[in-house]
Amino acid sequence: MMRNNATVAASVVAVLLFVGAGWASAAVITVDKSGEHMIALEGSESSLVKAGDMSLLWKNETGWAYSVDISSDGNYVVAGSGKNLYLFDKTGDLTWNKSMGDYVYSVAISSDGNYVVAGSGNSVYYFDKYGNRLWKHDTTDLISSVGVSDDGNNVAFTSYDGYVYYFDKTGFLWQYETTNPPSTVSMSGDGGEIAVGCYEWVYYFDIFGFVWDYEIDGLDSSEISISDDGEYVAIASGWGSSYYFDKDKNILWEFEPEQCGNSVKVSSDGEYVVLGSGSWGGGNGWVYYFSKDSNIPIWENKTFQCVGSVDISSDGEYVVAGSHPTWTLYYFNNTGGLLFDYPIWVESAKMSGDGKYIVAAGSGWDEDDGERKECVYFFGPATGDSDGDGVPDDMDNCPNTPNPGQEDSDEDGVGDACDKSDLILTDIWWDKENPKIGDEVTFSYTVENRGAADTSTEFNNILYIDSERWDLSARGSLAAGESKDRFFTHTWTATAGDHTIEVVADGFGEIDEGDETNNASIKTLEIVNLEGWVISDNTGDGIYNATVTISPRGMTATTSPNGYYSFKLLPEGEYTITSNKQGYTFDSVTAIVSNDAAATAPTIIGHIDRSIINAEIFQEPKIEELYGSYVVGDRVPEITYMIKNTGNIKHTFYAGYSVRDAYNKFWDAPYEAITLNPGETKEITLSWEVQNDASLGYYDVIIAVWATQQLTYLYDDLDRKEYENVFNVIPGDISVPGWYLMSSDQTVDVGGLYYTAIPAYNPSLVNKSWLILNEAGEVEQDWETYKHAAEAAAIASWITPATANDLREVQNNLTKFTDFSLLAKVVLWIRDTGSWLLGKFALMAVTGGGSLAKDMPLKDAVDVAAKEIAEEVRDKLIDEITEMPELTEKKIKAIMWNVAVSNVKSAANNLSVAAEVVENHEENAPWRYIEAHSYYTNYKEGAIKGCTNMNLTTGLQPGSDFIPQITDVTKSAIEGASGGIIDFNELELLDAISDLDAVINSAIVQRKYVEMFEEMEMEFNESAKQLQEAALKSPKTKGSIKCPANIHVYDYQGRHVGLNASGGVDLEIPGAYYTGPDSEPESIVIFGQSEDIIFKIGALDAGEFNFTLAQSTETKTTTVTYLDVPITETTVATVDVSEANPTYLMDIDDDGDATPEDTIEPDSIEIITVFPYDHDRDGIVEDDIDDLIMATDAYLGFNTISEYDHDGDGIVEDDIDDLIMATDAYLGFITCE
Repeated sequence: MMRNNATVAASVVAVLLFVGAGWASAAVITVDKSGEHMIALEGSESSLVKAGDMSLLWKNETGWAYSVDISSDGNYVVAGSGKNLYLFDKTGDLTWNKSMGDYVYSVAISSDGNYVVAGSGNSVYYFDKYGNRLWKHDTTDLISSVGVSDDGNNVAFTSYDGYVYYFDKTGFLWQYETTNPPSTVSMSGDGGEIAVGCYEWVYYFDIFGFVWDYEIDGLDSSEISISDDGEYVAIASGWGSSYYFDKDKNILWEFEPEQCGNSVKVSSDGEYVVLGSGSWGGGNGWVYYFSKDSNIPIWENKTFQCVGSVDISSDGEYVVAGSHPTWTLYYFNNTGGLLFDYPIWVESAKMSGDGKYIVAAGSGWDEDDGERKECVYFFGPATGDSDGDGVPDDMDNCPNTPNPGQEDSDEDGVGDACDKSDLILTDIWWDKENPKIGDEVTFSYTVENRGAADTSTEFNNILYIDSERWDLSARGSLAAGESKDRFFTHTWTATAGDHTIEVVADGFGEIDEGDETNNASIKTLEIVNLEGWVISDNTGDGIYNATVTISPRGMTATTSPNGYYSFKLLPEGEYTITSNKQGYTFDSVTAIVSNDAAATAPTIIGHIDRSIINAEIFQEPKIEELYGSYVVGDRVPEITYMIKNTGNIKHTFYAGYSVRDAYNKFWDAPYEAITLNPGETKEITLSWEVQNDASLGYYDVIIAVWATQQLTYLYDDLDRKEYENVFNVIPGDISVPGWYLMSSDQTVDVGGLYYTAIPAYNPSLVNKSWLILNEAGEVEQDWETYKHAAEAAAIASWITPATANDLREVQNNLTKFTDFSLLAKVVLWIRDTGSWLLGKFALMAVTGGGSLAKDMPLKDAVDVAAKEIAEEVRDKLIDEITEMPELTEKKIKAIMWNVAVSNVKSAANNLSVAAEVVENHEENAPWRYIEAHSYYTNYKEGAIKGCTNMNLTTGLQPGSDFIPQITDVTKSAIEGASGGIIDFNELELLDAISDLDAVINSAIVQRKYVEMFEEMEMEFNESAKQLQEAALKSPKTKGSIKCPANIHVYDYQGRHVGLNASGGVDLEIPGAYYTGPDSEPESIVIFGQSEDIIFKIGALDAGEFNFTLAQSTETKTTTVTYLDVPITETTVATVDVSEANPTYLMDIDDDGDATPEDTIEPDSIEIITVFPYDHDRDGIVEDDIDDLIMATDAYLGFNTISEYDHDGDGIVEDDIDDLIMATDAYLGFITCE
């Protein structure tokens, strides 16, 4: 049945039989006189589709999607399906897909499609359209609803933890606790107003926080919707009436639908409201269409099951409604006429701003296989109208640019709109995120040419502030499709109040454009007139997420991670400022606000209230399990203890474990964050690996639990236990002279050949490196190959499963940091880094400033400062800078910004390449040198540039420690910049120019980072060379066998190397290397030991084996060979390598009873002795002067010469003794007789 106040005369009634989705039933159809509109009435399972208006353009099978949204222009679709988040473009192509880890129940996309918000489990994620995660916020319960402003600058969301949250692009702004857990949220177009619904309550907020609430008995908030201008709010109630409010809390009307209200949407101007109702348990559903002035529907259409989702176009011309389980999506015009329907079960449905595109999440029957598929569906004009100008694409002479008139002046078949430029302002921003009174503000913008033609000439862009023309940009041109970021050079001094910022592209109308109506963009700038900080008395660090309240206004703000807060648009007067956060007590302060300058309130000091926040070590560890002795590389046994929350609120505590040596030096094991309810306990297990620089001797163990996350947990403890002399660090077994070999080897690939890399440690040099063995189990002699294999092994050992994600996070932070425009935003870190010095020299170079710039090239600037000679030229530098022609604040800003941002962007790019290498590395495959080297060089460049330019002053540690350090620094810098704590004015600029101490210090810091990487590189450079040379000289014994047998080695202590009875590998003898049972030949090498070991060959099958035994020292190599030795399945052959068996006899025990039945001699024994005068090490002792000359020249790389002054003392050696003495001295050998 249908009631429609806009008359639709039913003239034809037909009875149809619909067959589909497994059922057939009668359908009664009412058709209006024009034949244009059709609506299914009672008894129908589906309706007819009006041809030509709307059709299914694509569908993508995603699994069950709970929520979808579409950008205002219809170009992007976001969908949350299961635990995945999808972004599709208008054609249905997948832009990206994110695995979220929990179910995605709510999604939203900005009007331009540039930003995506998703609620997944307890967390909200904020992405740009390229899939980069800009931030994530965790709550303590499921996210119920999310919303985003048209430009993506503001985000609001609700959680069943009882809070409403408000964020901007950079992160948290405020939160508000509602009476009952909030279930639905809606934002105005500019994000300035927020409406929230929860059980029996409606809430209204602005950018500062709470404005009003309204209690309604029995209200069960299903969905809430706010008009684009924030003037009107509609709320659908699951039981009883639904309501329409104005922004001043007045109820304009109340309406009780036939059944529960499930979904509601308001047109952009608030003039029209659509309401969907019906019972989820069955029965009819309804779609109602209202004006803002009356609760009597303009029209209402009855469906046959619950209407769970509705949407309305911006102008109210079109309505979409989704019903289930009758499997129908409805598309109406503003008179209630049914334009289109489609047979799917609809979970969520949204439409583009103009109502021409629809996205729906649900399920339907596949036409090909008859199976039910869970998909995202996209509907649009059946003929295709890409630019939405009402002309089908196949008839449009400019299909991607709106031109409803189809003008074509030159009659070339291409519309004028496609023959012209089209300039659009896509963004406006300013250099201080929250400018305050008196700040110098610089404005930037993005201008894009979306037309098909280059601009015909250069043009100006104009900046208006409060409708007054303020500045004119430099002239420039744009190619078709080109976009540029630009800024105005004329700074504006912020005054109290809110201000309209407008930028007009081609302000003088010099460019003939296809569309002259889209050149302007406007934003509102509100000025901070009160700011302050809330800090902990214990640590001096900012207290995050504290609520700050000012009275008499009652306005609230929430502190950022550094404790900063601010208020805007406060009237003049005196205010009392208080703070609140559960578990803390705070001192109140007072501040006086005026319109002349921004006020800084006295710092609010917070004190942890241990009656509320407290914890104890509830069960101490079994410390005796750590007793023992360990060497470098060993992991001390895990320590386990229990933490208990002894406070009275749920809180996140931090538990840690440190060790302390006899010299009072500490090492911290990774700590763990634990969230506990009052009275709850949790077991913590932590461990520590003995570091390369660990001193020898006994170590104490300290465990602690603390309340707030700190860089160290040696202070601010809630509870702490210390245990003295728990374990001992001792030297390991030396296998190569001066080096301890560790047991954890790995395989690397150099040039397609595989090498084994064994970690080694030199305690006297405090160096780590890698022993590189080739496939034959021998020390690799080619230095370049050795070095490359050591580098690949070192890099592979640094990389963890989290490396790529960590690098991406740092890269995103660096990229995000550079998004803050102009130097004023980040002057504090600029002036404290080497880039400040680089900027000074760049300034001098650009402005032609003096002899100093000529004497000292730009590339040498940091090195100069690092050597601390910048002090010597301080006065000269200052004089030259201050005497430069046309030196202005603007010029310094521009030059400095370009240098610094270039460095940071370059660092971000380096880290992106490094992350890509890790992401593309085949899992479980050996690391190839070429990929490891690419990763390291980009990581190194990104780290050094990132550290220097982001003012990372803490020590950079090898490996993954860089990740949390740089991440913390970038986040802190971003938070500081966005919090408005950075001030830039002319006085500070002059101070910065005259202050070179920071420049010198920062350049030294950069040199420190370079040196740290040089120290890391020693692992595969100098230290690797030392280890290679030591290993080549080291005594070693190698045994190799060819099937059918396995090889084993035992020493006289009974330690074993080889395959054990359980199928594993034993490497019990220090310095042992085993190629494994599957290699051919199978080999064992024992470094640092050439005698007093026993080789055993255990038969695998009957047959013959060949065995080669090689012993080498610096002066002698002995190779023993046994060929075609017959064996049975039970044969065990033994060779005792000791002075007791000088002829290398092999015992054969055929029956395996440990009694030899036969003893055989080797087939050959070859001994090569290297005497002191075998200088070319070819095994041939030089016995005459000619041979010796040739040998030493070859060894030294000299060309043969007739003069024999080899020691370079000016005396020609005339006999062999003198020559021997000279060459030995030259080579650094010990002279022997």
